[in-house]
Amino acid sequence: MLRSLFVSTSCGQRTSPIPTIFVLLSLIFSLVAAQIDNITSPVSFFHSVGPFNAHDVRPCVYQGTTHLCMFQGNQQRGWARGTAMILNTDYQVVRTIHPGGSAPSLDQHEFKLVGEGETALLTTYDMEAYDLSLVGVTANQGWVLDSKFQEVHTENGSTIFEWSALANMDPFTSYVMPKGSDIAGDGLGPMTPWDFFHMNSIDKSNLTGNYIISARHFGTIFNINGTDGSIIWRLQAGGNSDFDCTDFNFSFQHDAQIRAENETSMTLSLFDNASNGFNQTSGYSSGKLIHVDYVTRKASLAAPSTYYPLNENVLLSVSQGNTQYLDNGNIFHGFGSWPFMSEHTPDGNAVWAANFGPVQNVIMNYRAKSGYWKSIPSNTSPSVWTYSQDNDALLVVYVSWNGCTETGSWNFYGSNDVDGEFTKFGSSPKFGFETMYESETHFTYTIAEAVGVDGVALRNSSVQQTFVPSAQLAASCSEQSCPGI
Repeated sequence: MLRSLFVSTSCGQRTSPIPTIFVLLSLIFSLVAAQIDNITSPVSFFHSVGPFNAHDVRPCVYQGTTHLCMFQGNQQRGWARGTAMILNTDYQVVRTIHPGGSAPSLDQHEFKLVGEGETALLTTYDMEAYDLSLVGVTANQGWVLDSKFQEVHTENGSTIFEWSALANMDPFTSYVMPKGSDIAGDGLGPMTPWDFFHMNSIDKSNLTGNYIISARHFGTIFNINGTDGSIIWRLQAGGNSDFDCTDFNFSFQHDAQIRAENETSMTLSLFDNASNGFNQTSGYSSGKLIHVDYVTRKASLAAPSTYYPLNENVLLSVSQGNTQYLDNGNIFHGFGSWPFMSEHTPDGNAVWAANFGPVQNVIMNYRAKSGYWKSIPSNTSPSVWTYSQDNDALLVVYVSWNGCTETGSWNFYGSNDVDGEFTKFGSSPKFGFETMYESETHFTYTIAEAVGVDGVALRNSSVQQTFVPSAQLAASCSEQSCPGI
């Protein structure tokens, strides 16, 4: 399986292969899920179906084989309405998953398969009428946004478990009051409900069957009883915590995940945003590995915190973000509101860092993931386009194969008769998403052949006729292309 290319970054040179990195490019008007090999080279781009957002694209195990899991839906202010999707290696949807019962549509914050995909964990957000006179809403009925989660059967959609923040929490103990952040809402109506809880991750214990959830607006990790929904314990860096956080803090966190546990303790990871843009508890966002001791009732850091290596003390992600533990023990981060990623050794040293944009809140990635993914799509072929400024000029070939991870090089074949014999006129290693190749010999028709990293031919493109601009247009063109192409 092709893992990645060896390329240079702004942080230095990578000298060993790493897995594919999955990033969500959240643009204002056009939302594209991007799969990036190694440092800078996209492998594939796939738009959501229709005018929707895609979130948290990553490899997942479903029915014993590796698929892609993702959320697709309509983005609201801090939450969403949509559908969970499972895609095969041809990037075709093989299963959609929805919340069970009368729950509203899926929210983007969590869609996670349990085991080999027999069940799934889902977040939903629901508007509820509520008396908010304690926070000054007295002219009319107040409204809150209730964070809920479910575990459902993936095949039949039936609900196994459901939990509601509003049914178990006092909203007025939230850290974020109405209008207290950009996504908090004012509580004055169902279109602007007060988001008092803001659940953003769910994990399930293999040992106990209980659940770990992260509530951003409480700054708290909750352990939820998987039978009756009661709160077993809560972890908070200040205030109402069942454990003393020794020499560390966190706030407005995301992506709380169980890493290890036994009868007397749990170790979990999270992404500590340390800010929501309105309040701040640290100078920079970081990944944390936290050991929670049930006996001593203390919580402590189990490893050094990890942060973006080029911006120590200044990179503060005010929303989103994740902390992923890789098979080799390294830690991988997406920095949410900043389009940045980094990878670290277990002792906290950065070995890789990259970004795909310079500023915060313009291009964002809710979660960035590193994982193994192999695809030679059976339903597509390489795309090729050829160009010559005139019939005596260079032949320029542009070739790509969207979604194919195994292409290592390209062979090019040309002919001046569409029904005649095609002769090989060149080859090139694969460079980035689209490879450009120039030939001194002009051909009217071209075929591109994708060759795997093992040297075995994969698939041919269709026959492409060379585009030669008219004399009037050619005056505006270069040897490589015409304006607007």
